[in-house]
Amino acid sequence: MSSSESPKSQPAHYVSYPRKIAWGLGGLTNDMVNALWVLAMPIFSLGLGVKAAWIGLALALPRLWDGIADPLMGHISDNTRSRFGRRRPYILFGGIGLAIVFGLMWMPSREWSEVMLLSWFTGMSLLFFTFFTMWNIPWTALGLELTPDVKERNGVQAVRSWFSAGAAFIIPTIMPLAFRLGDGDEVEGVRVLGWLVGAVMCVCAISAAFFCKERFTTSEGVGEAIKSPPKVSFWASVKYTFKDQRFIGLCVYASLFCGGILLVSQMGYYINVFYVYGALPFQEAKQAASDVMFWGGIVGAASNLAAVPLIVWAANRIGKKKTLLWGILVVAIGQGIKWFFFIPENPYLQVWLSLLIYPGIILTWTLIPSMMADVCDFDELENGVRREGMYSATFAWLLKVGVTIAMAMSGWLINVAGIVDVAEFQTPEAIRNVRLLFTLLPSIFVIIGGIFILRYPITEAAAERVKKQLADRHGEAVAES
Repeated sequence: MSSSESPKSQPAHYVSYPRKIAWGLGGLTNDMVNALWVLAMPIFSLGLGVKAAWIGLALALPRLWDGIADPLMGHISDNTRSRFGRRRPYILFGGIGLAIVFGLMWMPSREWSEVMLLSWFTGMSLLFFTFFTMWNIPWTALGLELTPDVKERNGVQAVRSWFSAGAAFIIPTIMPLAFRLGDGDEVEGVRVLGWLVGAVMCVCAISAAFFCKERFTTSEGVGEAIKSPPKVSFWASVKYTFKDQRFIGLCVYASLFCGGILLVSQMGYYINVFYVYGALPFQEAKQAASDVMFWGGIVGAASNLAAVPLIVWAANRIGKKKTLLWGILVVAIGQGIKWFFFIPENPYLQVWLSLLIYPGIILTWTLIPSMMADVCDFDELENGVRREGMYSATFAWLLKVGVTIAMAMSGWLINVAGIVDVAEFQTPEAIRNVRLLFTLLPSIFVIIGGIFILRYPITEAAAERVKKQLADRHGEAVAES
């Protein structure tokens, strides 16, 4: 069906492609947050001399604040009643704020002491993730409620995944661009690059605020004639989401999956610098490492774009759960064979490993939100309320618990393995230890997470039954009014 058709000629569950794109663009901003993770160690540790362990802790600290901010933002968004909707005002202001802070983050003076540099990075990180929460929780909730259709949700999330793949194209270019913009000095180059990345994040973040309508609203002309459900108390919402085992299983899986990968993600750069390109002078090795990781990201992003239509087809045909389990298996295999692909004899062999790992990752972030939307329907049927904001917040918070632990331990693991900060040479034992951790840890975490998906109980048939019951209930409510 053409997106140019009038809304009146479209099925009630249909989300036009312009609206899908307007919301899905936020997927690029959502994943561009990983740029902070990519830049933190190379810029503040290898570039400015702050200990890796301190940077890891600085990256973890904002996540502790998120433990308060995420549920509050979910509750605030669920209970907001304005002429602009429950979600869109926060999407607008949060998107602008996070972009400005990202540009400022990379502007400290090279003359500052280690304490001053660490304080600056910690403060900017806290402010950045505060704005990110203000934007991300309402944006995620808006995506969950765009359509009541079980399969159309896969399509909505697939468009988001396409733009997430766009971030996967951009992120690998960040370090090479930093070197080029700084004429070989990545610390100077990132000062310009940070503002460019921030501008892209801003445009993509706020598009949903201007071009997406909300389904649940009391303001005429803003939503789609479905009256907002009653307001709910903060503690009642928190209690219920944590008691919903269907939902918590998805959260635990995502935390293990994401945390296991992030725990060792920085190690790839160290392995390339000190092992794959260890025969080169230090500065040349760093630039060569950023180049090969750039191509790995490009190949991975291209495989993501190719995989998204296949993911939607498989999910609609065999179900979300079975499709996700196959993706978990592929990622576990890809992570488990990295030892044989990061080698000095063929540095670019690692690039092709992205064909296994990246599609499995995008599969997770396509299907988990669609499955969460199904859980929200069960919640409404059982309790008569819509709280996508609180579900989004609880999911984000539990995911960040895993990410926080991973961030806090990532720099520590690098040092425990034997890597000496700012040193231009590392011992063979340190390199071997890092390679072992890089290969084994993410596979173990992904497999453990898969156990929770095996126990997920909602089938497509059950979700369709709930959808019909809710449609009947909404029809009766409209008739009575």
